[in-house]
Amino acid sequence: MSSTDLIPLVVARSLCDRTYQKRKVGAQKIEAIVKEFIDAGRFDSVQGVIEKLTEYCSGANPPDRKGGLMGIASVSVVLGYGLIGDYLDALLSPSLVRFDDRDSSVRFFACEALYNICKVARDQLIPDHFGRLFTALGQMASELDESVEKAAMVLDRLCKDIAIESKNFDINSFTTMLSDRVSVINTSLRRFLLSWISTVLSCGMVNLVSKIPQILDSLLIMLDSDVEGDTIVAGIESTMVQLLQITLESGDVVDIDATVAVLHQWLHHSAVHLVTIRALDWSLELCGAGLVDDYMAGLVKSSLELIESSDESTVELACQLNEKFKARFMANPSRFSSQMVMLETTLDTIMSASDSGTPSKVAAVAWATVLLAVQPDATLAAAADAQVDLTAAVLRGVAGEPDIFTVTLPCLRQVLTVGALDDEVPATVARLLAMWTAHWPVVTPRIPTIIRLCLCIGADRFLLVISQCLAGMAEHGAQAPIVEEDRIKIIDQIGLLLLTAKEFAPVRGAIGKRSDLGDRIYDSLTSTWAASPIMACGLHLLGRRYGAAHAALMDVPPDNLESLVLLDKLVQLIESPTFTHVRLDMLHQNRDLSLVLLSMAAILPVGSASKLLTERLGQLQTVSVIRFVDTVERERGAVNDQS
Repeated sequence: MSSTDLIPLVVARSLCDRTYQKRKVGAQKIEAIVKEFIDAGRFDSVQGVIEKLTEYCSGANPPDRKGGLMGIASVSVVLGYGLIGDYLDALLSPSLVRFDDRDSSVRFFACEALYNICKVARDQLIPDHFGRLFTALGQMASELDESVEKAAMVLDRLCKDIAIESKNFDINSFTTMLSDRVSVINTSLRRFLLSWISTVLSCGMVNLVSKIPQILDSLLIMLDSDVEGDTIVAGIESTMVQLLQITLESGDVVDIDATVAVLHQWLHHSAVHLVTIRALDWSLELCGAGLVDDYMAGLVKSSLELIESSDESTVELACQLNEKFKARFMANPSRFSSQMVMLETTLDTIMSASDSGTPSKVAAVAWATVLLAVQPDATLAAAADAQVDLTAAVLRGVAGEPDIFTVTLPCLRQVLTVGALDDEVPATVARLLAMWTAHWPVVTPRIPTIIRLCLCIGADRFLLVISQCLAGMAEHGAQAPIVEEDRIKIIDQIGLLLLTAKEFAPVRGAIGKRSDLGDRIYDSLTSTWAASPIMACGLHLLGRRYGAAHAALMDVPPDNLESLVLLDKLVQLIESPTFTHVRLDMLHQNRDLSLVLLSMAAILPVGSASKLLTERLGQLQTVSVIRFVDTVERERGAVNDQS
């Protein structure tokens, strides 16, 4: 059958006329012709009409292309829902091709033709033709002509309605097309994609949950492009909130493995702070919902790294994530099976960071404290398996910046008090002494605080261990021996604490009363303290060994300013409650005690301390006079009795 038999020449001329009204009349006649063919059962003729209209759509003249598109629209209406499915390929192709037409009016009629096709076909489009349709809609998102843009928007809304209503909508194909297009740097296209994502999220599709990771990744890709305006960024963030809500409501049904993988990727590989912040937001919410407990180690590692960020918001959120995981771990440690990985993460951060007390190192040391406090055995076993030295990692913080030193103290307490490490206490103390001597200017002002913390093992045991370390009575790993000069400095510092710190009061009492424990501590310290004559003298005074105290003073090196300063402090301490027993013993005219006071007065230059000694020696003279008078009175009384 010839083309004129299908479409009469007069109808063809009217359909391809330059004026819209004549083309409209021609389209109406096409509608009537197709209706007759359908009524007569001549479906081949219907196909022939569509093919002829397709030729018009490819014509050289714009009126021909417009007429062909109007004819396609009319045929779609006549076919109706029941028949259009058999002709969808033939109807869609000429319409979609004209979306690339150089003439904006032709593109307008292409939108109109496609609108009619979609309106009639509805869900029949979804299984096989949605991809072509989606591509065309994305293309029209960048349309510059206002009338065509409006027509495309109307078509887009219709297609969204069809997709929502259809039971055959393929979420897998949709996310694939989404992933293929989100990397294109085009604001209009991304706005189009964002609108479709929001539409899909709002319709509650059953299979949507399985594609949450891919949709999240697509949104973050769009957010990662710093070329978008505030409007598109706000839209992306709003859609991410919408997606997060669906994720939290879906719970364990979500593919958490893939979701966390997406978050990890963007937490580490985006230079845009906003992307990192949104990834942290997601991590925080998932952590709070208990969905990512099995991924604690990796997410905590990410948070420790991001704590070093230059962006304040990123640092704040990273700290929140770190603290939230820590709280969940402490509340229910049995739920977490990643101690090994967690410890490696913590130690890597501690050991790789410098001693400058970086925020990440501070947070890592705090984690080590939590791990040792909550699950010490598992933590130590993990450290052994990983062949890492937990004690060394902790002790590095003793010489660190104030922030790292502050968090190191509770961690050091855990190391000293964990039952499994009890045999390692002497070695730990030896390492601490080595750290002290290696960083003397930094550590010395902190020693009172450190020593008080070390007393968690018991003041008596601590002194015995210190004596053992200093005297070289035990080997403590590969630590180098402490040189004599440093040993004396350590004795002086700890000796002053022994005489002054309230934490040592029970030990001072035991030494003064010469109890079994006091004698054991005294005997242990005597050999060690001998290296520092002034501290040895103080120890002997504490134990009421005045002869030994006098002998120690005889070993004070001449012209040694440090010794004079230390002796001045010791004299001042004689007036303190620590040496009340010494002042009382002066009443008994103890010869050795008198020699101690006289020797001190002879060694010290004139000053406040020597004046105190002069006053005490004056009191000794008064005691001597009283005793002499008592003696004379007794002798006189004895003579009178004999008379």
